Amino acid sequence: MESQRVRLNLSFLNPFLLRSSKHRINSEPNAVKTGTKKSSMTTQESTTSYESDIESLFNQLDRNGNGYLSRTEFQTAIQSVNLPNSDDFIADLITEYTHNHRQKSNSSVSITKQQFISSAIKKERTIHKIFNKIDSNSNGFLTSDEIISYLSNIGISATDQDANRMISMLNKSSQTLNYQQFRAFAVLLPHAQLKYNLVWAWFEASFDANSDRKRSTPKVEHLKQFLAGGLSGAFARTLVAPVDRVVNQIMSGSSMASSSVRHAIWKIYKSEGFLGLFRGNTVTVFKKFPQKAIEFAVYDKLTRILINTKRNSQEMDDSLEMETPKVSNLERFLIGSSSGAASQSILHAFDVAKMHQSMGKQGSIIAVMIELARTQGIRGMYRGYVPSLIDTVAGTGIGFMTYEAGMQMYRNMCKRRPNGIEVTGIAAVSSAFTLTCCMPLAAVVKRMVAQGQPGVAKYRNVFDCVATVARTEGVGGFYRGILGVYLKIVPSIAFTFLLYDQITRKWAVGGTRRYSK
Repeated sequence: MESQRVRLNLSFLNPFLLRSSKHRINSEPNAVKTGTKKSSMTTQESTTSYESDIESLFNQLDRNGNGYLSRTEFQTAIQSVNLPNSDDFIADLITEYTHNHRQKSNSSVSITKQQFISSAIKKERTIHKIFNKIDSNSNGFLTSDEIISYLSNIGISATDQDANRMISMLNKSSQTLNYQQFRAFAVLLPHAQLKYNLVWAWFEASFDANSDRKRSTPKVEHLKQFLAGGLSGAFARTLVAPVDRVVNQIMSGSSMASSSVRHAIWKIYKSEGFLGLFRGNTVTVFKKFPQKAIEFAVYDKLTRILINTKRNSQEMDDSLEMETPKVSNLERFLIGSSSGAASQSILHAFDVAKMHQSMGKQGSIIAVMIELARTQGIRGMYRGYVPSLIDTVAGTGIGFMTYEAGMQMYRNMCKRRPNGIEVTGIAAVSSAFTLTCCMPLAAVVKRMVAQGQPGVAKYRNVFDCVATVARTEGVGGFYRGILGVYLKIVPSIAFTFLLYDQITRKWAVGGTRRYSK
């Protein structure tokens, strides 16, 4: 099912919203804010009253009155508050309600009243906390000024018209909003979106699907995006650091390197100890963190720009039916290549220093870079930049394209989003295919960067390197150490995509917009 943003009539929720406004407006929210202690009787009565409110909401959503929420009824509730009606959004909610992580998104889903109430209770404290932050005067009502102030604090520019539209979306009979009305919207959000993006999601949902208003994002969103990409890359590469060092030696053609990964690891362990296996890993992490942060951030940003551009074109052409724009494989390749080019251009000098350090150059990464700059200048620090750029552009382009194609193929075949293990498998297959395509170029890059080191030949240029390897070693020379490359890169990339997927979902990176990708 395509992601849709459909504005439906809220009238079927109004009986609950109007009933809720008549009692307990100031009870729990202000009690939480002021830290007032309640007696056990008061707490019990409050809990009973709260469950009664949630049960009333369930009954309003259960339009056929059979005691279960069907998928259709669930979709109607989501559409009524203009939340994304995508398979992923519904799947996240279904997982929270049913605790079934393998639930097919298009299957017949029935959510019981108890499941709905239990899930809503778990969200209550978070909803209270956010409501109290918005309700600056603690009177139990949200006004347009309070909403504008809160949005401004999180980095979103909003007008009086925006705030009034947000209130009217949930309460058409007043210019203020009470806690129960606020909660009726909040319980329909997945927990991660509720925790990190509740008001942002409300702000986004208040706009019509065809609104051309440019909306800002919370200021913390860019930091979350950067950290998610950086942490996933850094942790994944640390796991394979020992194999990484050995493979670099083998692929560079060093005469000091052993012919097999196993023997090389044992040799390093015997001569340098356990920590010797991680020599140069600080540089790897130092480079991989910003590299993956830049790649994922640029990829997501360019993808959203492309989707928005296509959506705007649809809106301008009345002959086209509105639907979520598709991103083709070629477009994903070009976007992925652009993200790789951006990161490589910024960080290539770290690659050169890392290679020299792994080949025996003494000193910290900073010391190695200073030495390179002093003895070889900027040209030395960017030695092998052109082939490295080509290798990175090809690798990231093919990598992102095949990963996204694999994810889409899985969705089409299994009718659901892949779980963590399945994401890892898709990423592993994607990375193996990418490596097979790019291995010859990667071998040339490493030889160009490592030339001048003991036991490594010197080449006049890239073409001389290719010709020399082909003449002296044959095709096998370009695939030297291929097993080791698979051992270090395939799990590294697989874990990177897995961690990025899990972190961005856990932190709700992208807000509800992520469900329309």
